[in-house]
Amino acid sequence: MPPPVAVGAAASVLAALGHAPTTLDQLLERTQFELSQVNAILLELELAGTVARAPGNVYERITPPTPRA
Repeated sequence: MPPPVAVGAAASVLAALGHAPTTLDQLLERTQFELSQVNAILLELELAGTVARAPGNVYERITPPTPRA
């Protein structure tokens, strides 16, 4: 099953994340959200399997595996 589609603030964080590893400071600067809000959204996205924390305390999108026919 694909991960749920992000809406609202979560979609804004995903857009700010882009497709390259991104630091928390970059996300805060790009979204202009409060630290607590970004942390909560990142946790939700991690639990949904959409985002992962990588070494060096950066975040990156996770590409879900393509289902085989």
